[in-house]
Amino acid sequence: MNPQACEHANLDAVERSPEVLGGAWRFRATRVPVAALFEHEGAHQTPKDVSREAARWAERADQLYDEDRYEDALAAATMALDLDPESVAAWNAKANALDALGRFQEAVETYEAGLARDEHNPTLLRNEAGTLYTLGRWTGAAGAYRSSLRLEPENIRAWVGLGHALRRRAAELESLGAMDEVLALRSEALDAYRQARRFAPDSADAWYGEGRLLYDEGKLEAALDALERSVRLDRTIPDAWNALAYVRLDLRQPEAALDAIKEAIRLDPEEPNYYDSLGQVLMGFPKPRYDEAIKAFDRALTVDPDFTYAQRHLEEAKERRAQAAPERGGTAA
Repeated sequence: MNPQACEHANLDAVERSPEVLGGAWRFRATRVPVAALFEHEGAHQTPKDVSREAARWAERADQLYDEDRYEDALAAATMALDLDPESVAAWNAKANALDALGRFQEAVETYEAGLARDEHNPTLLRNEAGTLYTLGRWTGAAGAYRSSLRLEPENIRAWVGLGHALRRRAAELESLGAMDEVLALRSEALDAYRQARRFAPDSADAWYGEGRLLYDEGKLEAALDALERSVRLDRTIPDAWNALAYVRLDLRQPEAALDAIKEAIRLDPEEPNYYDSLGQVLMGFPKPRYDEAIKAFDRALTVDPDFTYAQRHLEEAKERRAQAAPERGGTAA
């Protein structure tokens, strides 16, 4: 099996936008009882009173979001907007809650409502970019990241997010044979990752993005260096370990690849893509470890029965095991 010929789509399938991954980074707060959200402070209020109360509801929505209480956050943000439909903070809080609840298209529309009131708000632009990325709308995400960076040119997350969006769009166009545009997008993506590192030389996310991009370009040694830097700086990014496993495998380092993918699984044992990667690594040994690989693909399908890549890889592994059975002196089940 030629690892370079494998479809590595699962490398991309698990990625999250920098704005979505660990989403609670935006806010820090103490717990607010849900009942307290519905205590009104008087029936007779001036416009300034209403505006202040709306701001408090928006702040409470942010606090609840930080506690992963997304339905409550949505209710609080909606109350804020009922009081003050012009509150940009409330539109942002509502959109963040919708995104966390998986209601991505509604989240985009809600960010747009906020931007209609403040088109130069970098937080809204950056958060909308993250949701567009989740939806696979790479061009829209890149545009929103660019707009946010014109307002906050030193925002590291936005530079990394821009790099990811451009890289994913390049991969999409590569499958269509539009190589001139692919090269331009990859060049801009590399610049984005390096701009992030200019502001934060030890950004593990930026090193990961650069390593992934270099892998896409077939620059295995450079990709290996970037990804190993990433995991040295932050050992908790499972995507980086997953990508590192493929690079090591393609460099004919199957044992090191196995170590890397096992680390990704340890960090996120519920991600089916990593079990599919484990199966591919096991199939990439000089003497393929068929039985273990088949178990890994089966595990991926147990977590996600609709995972088409894992299903195809499982069928290929069983077929190859059957073909190899005579050489092994027996028959395969």
